[in-house]
Amino acid sequence: THLNENTLRNYYCSICGSHSLVCDTDLFKLQQRNTDKSYAMPEATVMTKSYCVAGGKICLKRPKGIEVQYRMNCKDCSAIIGYRPVAKDRTSPYTYYFPDSLVAEQSEAVGMQKTVEAHAGQDL
Repeated sequence: THLNENTLRNYYCSICGSHSLVCDTDLFKLQQRNTDKSYAMPEATVMTKSYCVAGGKICLKRPKGIEVQYRMNCKDCSAIIGYRPVAKDRTSPYTYYFPDSLVAEQSEAVGMQKTVEAHAGQDL
């Protein structure tokens, strides 16, 4: 029997290193919006589990009108990770993740690099 297994990818807050997203696609290979270069994650076709918390609703003035964003923040440091065009309880074609808000390796997060530097040279 052949099992069709998808690779699950983990992403971490680029500031503190908190586990923020699991999905079955490479976030950094998704299409990016022209307006803010955010990665567009199609909700209907990509399996995701977000560990972000609600960050509030904001309205932005764009050339074609007002854009509403329901922000998603890191659960630990409150850094802005991404947004949806509608509230979490409504269906949306995409969830958007800001460039540089997530990293694929926890050690790439700014907060983790400081931890590594602090222990550099110490006998562990």
